[in-house]
Formats: sequence, structure tokens, C-alpha cells
Amino acid sequence: MNSHYLSLSFIITLFFFSTILPPSHCNVYEPFVKCSRPFECGSIKNISYPFWGGDRSAYCGRKSFKLECHNDEYPVYRFKELEFRVLNITRSSMTIARLDLWDTPCSRNLLNTSVNYTEFNYALNFHNLTLYYGCPPSVNRSFQNWFSCSSETGNANNGFLVDNETFLSTKSQVFENCNTTIKVPISRTSLISETEFVDQALQNALNQGFDVQYRALPIICGGCVESGGKCGSNSTYPFVCHCHDGEQPYLCLRN
Repeated sequence: MNSHYLSLSFIITLFFFSTILPPSHCNVYEPFVKCSRPFECGSIKNISYPFWGGDRSAYCGRKSFKLECHNDEYPVYRFKELEFRVLNITRSSMTIARLDLWDTPCSRNLLNTSVNYTEFNYALNFHNLTLYYGCPPSVNRSFQNWFSCSSETGNANNGFLVDNETFLSTKSQVFENCNTTIKVPISRTSLISETEFVDQALQNALNQGFDVQYRALPIICGGCVESGGKCGSNSTYPFVCHCHDGEQPYLCLRN
């Protein structure tokens, strides 16, 4: 009788505490859990702060570092009217290429390339190409660096590449009758030789993209990670440390 009473009393007590105490995993701060998930798309893997997107919420990164995954093939970074294909991401930089110029130099979006200068700097190895569109036939007859565009783009059927600003300054009058001009960064290692077939060399250079470096990433992110946290942000502060048990301004407090 006493044994039965003790067993029943134990079961009631266990049930009581199980209803007032949530499972241990529910005590984990939700942003900590979500920011533990890296951004992954195609060959780009294990990407964390300052980037966010996909399964990573906005508070896992910085506002200007949103990535989108295109058909599970490659990440896309957007800035204003331009979209960039992300080719590589390192701890301090990423390699990007204009998506509208991927596999063709004949874009409908004839805008100068621009990036968010509050967050990024061009790497030292960047070089600007100047592309002219809708140039008269006299340009083609006078110089070798011209490329062709199909009429499907809505542009004139020829353009001209300037890879040398000195050349441009001495020959600028030649291009006055071209319809449009844009500037596109490339890596200095992919500079185009005058002896190469221009269409192919230009496209290779555009597809290799260019590097941008992140501006002023908080050094304190390292301290946050070392203390067991996940770097992130919130609606008030551009940097916070998401910890197992809540949010801290710099790093997790250890008991």
C-alpha cells in the first residue's frame, strides 16, 4: 500500500515539474540557433556574419550584406538596379561579377557599375574597363578593340572596348558619336591583350569578376565567437553578440 502511494506520488510530482519547466532546448535563445546556420548556395558554403539570407535571418548579419540563392546554383548580391553573381567569399572580401554582363557584354542595363561604398572598397587589383555602345562604323575601321552585339538586346550592333585611359584621353573625339558608355571593373590579372580576340577576351574578363573588400567589420566579432556566441545585429545596433541565453553587446558572459 505504501509502495503504491509512493509511486503515485512520484508520478504526480514528475508531471507537475514537467509542466512548469520547459525542455532545455527551449531555453536556447532563438537568434543564437538561427545564426548558427550558415548561408549555403551552390559551391558557396559555410558563409556566416556579416552575410544573411535564405535560412539566416536579417539579425544574423549586417543590413547591406543580404544574399539570395539563384536556383540553388549561385548567390546573388543586389545593389540598387544592379545584380551581381557572387563567385567567392573570404573572411574579408568577395569576388562578384555583373549578372547582366555574364556571358554577354551586350546588356540592356547600360549603367556604370557601382557598389555600396559605405560597406565596401574596391580591392587594389581592380581595373576599370570603359565600354562604348552604338559606335559608328568608322570606329570599327579605325581600331581593333570592337565587339558585336545582336539586335535582340535592343542596342546597336557594335561596341568598343577601352582598356587604357591614356588611349581614351587622346582619342576621345573618335567616340563622340557612340550612343552610350559604361564603366565595368575587372581584375587587373585579367587585362585584355590587344592581340586577343576581343569578344572572347572581354567575356572572360567580365566573367572573372572583381574583388570588393568589406569596410570596418567589427573586430569584436572575433571576441563574440570565441566566447561562444554568434555575431549579428538588431534593429538598434549594427553589432550584437547572440549568445546561448540571450543577447549581449560584445561577447557572451560565462557563468
